[in-house]
Amino acid sequence: MTQRPGAPTGGDEDKPIASKDRSLPTAARIVCCYIVAAGLWIILSDWLLNLLALDPATHTRWSVYKGWAFVLVTALLLAIELHAELAAREKSLAAKARSEEQLRLLGDNLPDSYVYQCVKNAEGYPHFLYLSSGVERLHGVTAEAVLRDPGLLYRQVAPETMRTLLDMEIDSRQNLADFSFELPICRTDGQRRWLKLCSHPRRTGEGKILWDGVATDITPLKQTQEENRRNADRLTAMIEVLQYRSQSLQDFLDHALEKAIGLTRSKIGYIFTYDEGRRELILNTWSKGVMEECSVADYPTCYELDKTGLWGEAVRQAKPILINDFEAPNPFKKGVPKGHVPLRRFLTVPIFLNKRIIAVVGVANKATDYHKTDTIDLTLLMDTVIKSAEAIKNEKELRRIEWLFTRKPPLEAKLQLPFYGDLTAHNEKGVILNRVGHRMLTDIVSDFLDLLETSAAIHEKNGDYALGMFTSEWCHFLDAASYRLCQTDDNRQALASGKWLCHESCWTVNAKTAIERGEPFESPCAGGLRLYAVPIFVGGEVVGAINIGYGDPPRDALQLKELAQRFQVSFDDLQRGARAYETRPPFIIELAKKRLRVSARLIGEIIERKQAEEKLQISESLYHTLFDATPLGLSIQDCRDFSFIEVNQAFLNLHGFSAESVKGLKPPHFCTFFKAADEDQIRGYLEQVTRGEVVHAEIRDLNHRGEPIWMNKTIRKVTLHGAERIMTFAQDITEKRQMQDFMIHNEKVMSLGVLAAGMAHEINNPLGIISQGVQNVLRRTREPLPANLETAAACAVSFAGLTSYLEKRNVYRSLEAIREAVHRSAGIVTTMLEFARKPEASPSPHDLNRLIEKTVELAATDYDLKKKFDFRNIRIDTDFNLREPVPCVASELEQVFLNLLRNSAQNLTQAAREEPRIILRTRRDGGWAVVEVEDNGTGIPPEIRPKIFDPFFTTKEIGVGTGLGLSISFHIIVERHHGEIRVESETDAYTRFILRLPLTQKW
Repeated sequence: MTQRPGAPTGGDEDKPIASKDRSLPTAARIVCCYIVAAGLWIILSDWLLNLLALDPATHTRWSVYKGWAFVLVTALLLAIELHAELAAREKSLAAKARSEEQLRLLGDNLPDSYVYQCVKNAEGYPHFLYLSSGVERLHGVTAEAVLRDPGLLYRQVAPETMRTLLDMEIDSRQNLADFSFELPICRTDGQRRWLKLCSHPRRTGEGKILWDGVATDITPLKQTQEENRRNADRLTAMIEVLQYRSQSLQDFLDHALEKAIGLTRSKIGYIFTYDEGRRELILNTWSKGVMEECSVADYPTCYELDKTGLWGEAVRQAKPILINDFEAPNPFKKGVPKGHVPLRRFLTVPIFLNKRIIAVVGVANKATDYHKTDTIDLTLLMDTVIKSAEAIKNEKELRRIEWLFTRKPPLEAKLQLPFYGDLTAHNEKGVILNRVGHRMLTDIVSDFLDLLETSAAIHEKNGDYALGMFTSEWCHFLDAASYRLCQTDDNRQALASGKWLCHESCWTVNAKTAIERGEPFESPCAGGLRLYAVPIFVGGEVVGAINIGYGDPPRDALQLKELAQRFQVSFDDLQRGARAYETRPPFIIELAKKRLRVSARLIGEIIERKQAEEKLQISESLYHTLFDATPLGLSIQDCRDFSFIEVNQAFLNLHGFSAESVKGLKPPHFCTFFKAADEDQIRGYLEQVTRGEVVHAEIRDLNHRGEPIWMNKTIRKVTLHGAERIMTFAQDITEKRQMQDFMIHNEKVMSLGVLAAGMAHEINNPLGIISQGVQNVLRRTREPLPANLETAAACAVSFAGLTSYLEKRNVYRSLEAIREAVHRSAGIVTTMLEFARKPEASPSPHDLNRLIEKTVELAATDYDLKKKFDFRNIRIDTDFNLREPVPCVASELEQVFLNLLRNSAQNLTQAAREEPRIILRTRRDGGWAVVEVEDNGTGIPPEIRPKIFDPFFTTKEIGVGTGLGLSISFHIIVERHHGEIRVESETDAYTRFILRLPLTQKW
């Protein structure tokens, strides 16, 4: 019987099953029966022959017959038994063959799998006894070949992976434990696959360890996992880049490039910005590894597109360029400079903004080939990055938040759950908690809590906790101590006891007051810090409050003793906690407060959206909810007469219409309410929209006060309910335009400051000549010097008569007037130069009284103040009582004083007083220097006083001021000089600005 290839061989498994089925008792019975029958035959046959008394010859002959009869009967019985044995063995072998065939068919037909049976050879490697034909589908080699040479499979496994597999098999053999292992293989044809081996060890009768196993192709699963991983990596990279707190725009782009290199598994990369007008590529960022490998000297940073080689094709062809063999010939290649980083594989993609290429990003030298997924990853990530970079360019004063980027433990590492548990478990209504969710609230609070090592809480309107977080050991320690003062383990009783000092400060004193007043509220905390609470509004109704603690713990021993007594804790523990607290700069606290206010609005907006979603689920009106939720002004107009069919709330807010009045309203032009709009331009937009094009344009419009504003509009033709409509998205960009105008104006002013230095020399030279000439004339005509007398005598002129003549004709008076005018002009030039010079790098002591006087002198020469507001007709009263010098940057304070004088002059012009007056006062108030600038002008209405320090806020006509003067003054006083500025005013009576500057330096 021949063995089928791949069938099991050797061992007890190959022995006939029938031989095992014949039991020993059956064989014994057969032998016993045979012995009894043989004995009876011999005895009876001998007795019968003796009874017949035959002659010896006959007796011998019959004895022979009897023996042959016994032999024949024995042979017959053995033949019958052998036939039965052979029949049983044949049946057993047939059953075994059927079983093996079923096993073979099962193994051969397993989808993407094969079964195997193996033992270990003398070298410790598996020796296969059986392999199903599926091995050929997975490995590309036949079962017969592997049975002859198992190395055909082992050589497809990496050595380090093979060592791990052998170690697992050793452990499995020692413990007779099942094992499962996933491993990569590389077939002889280059295909790469993933296999999962599942094997069960057992011990044979001969003592050998035999493994029965299944190998399954999990390549599709691994590919899916890899795709999911790439998607997750891509999303993670985007999130990390967008959330990266960069120190500068360049730092942001450097970080983004490193993320792109890591995402595509490249070695090097670059970012070039593209100037479409000049057709130039400007280097923005090289990856860190480039300069380590590059030895090109004096490499350029600007490249003409037409002179670039292969890497410029991304711009010329406006599509990604992928090269996996950079050494291969390519018609677009123009070579690389000597010493350039060797390139093996290369991928570059263009980045678009408004259908224009604005940047090119490239990566290179990936260990394996680049694929389409790399192109997608790089494009999506860097498209987001470059567009985010455009937004980052408008971010101001990044240096103020450098502290934020110092290395700190992650917020999760500092969060501590109090020993008494989570108070949100007692939240009954859950307006905030249920709609926003604990995770989202934690993320929102983390945005400002990571700035301040302290505590934060979010309260529902009824006082229930929606969130409570501690990142400060100080707050955590005192909160636990005040909880123990309640002498109860029931949280509800503790909250109602009035003895939980931290809760009382946080809720009863602070958050509850903010909710009742509907405005931010600040108060001291029982634990020695300060609390700041902001109400959370949803649809104009207060639904709760969010608050934080801030400030340094008291370090004064007396205060700490009072706290220790109040909270019944150890003074030493309090003192250690106070010393361990890290002081936050004032601007960090202000930034945290600002984020707190933003977080309150964000929570309110989230709740509003959640409520909108709930209404949406009830009414199934998704369209209208999304329509009204967009922050952009959205309108839908009729294509024929341009009347409004539907608008959202943002549109109403922009233009001041009610929802009822705007329906059917026809604007002067199809895309703007500004009547004086450019007709040709509007007509061009309409033609584009009519052709089905999308219009992106900055269009002048009117706001709800009827004032011209600038809108960034996207206009397109859409089909709604079978009818053609015009859909417009509008965003107010007035502040952006104002900022652009301000920057241009600021550049002009800076240029004038530079020119002033050169002009001063040109002006001072003739002034000096005039002054010297006047001095010489006076000395030679008025002083009776010997030389003067001799010259007069030589000319037959009486020196006394000449002097008398000039005196009587007022010549001397005219010369003195000329000299005084020259002196005054030189002083004005000097003052202008001092005002225009670059600010001091650090503060120094200055006389505020003198600074104010110099600013008044400068204001008197200001063209706008002189011509528009007649500054010289304004009475200036001074009351200077400050004698101490103040540490400050003089030029910055002069700018503040000039801004306030301008503001007062403008108000006095509007008031048209008979005697316009400005009063300037200085005095000392404790450790502060106080400056007051008061005028008797129109005053400031109460409703706009809170806004006067906001950037670009102005009540003046277009073109009269930028709205930045008071905002800049606020920045200089509060943030630069750590002082205070506030305003007191009475309508139609007076306006008084009060400035407070610290006398001790806090810089």
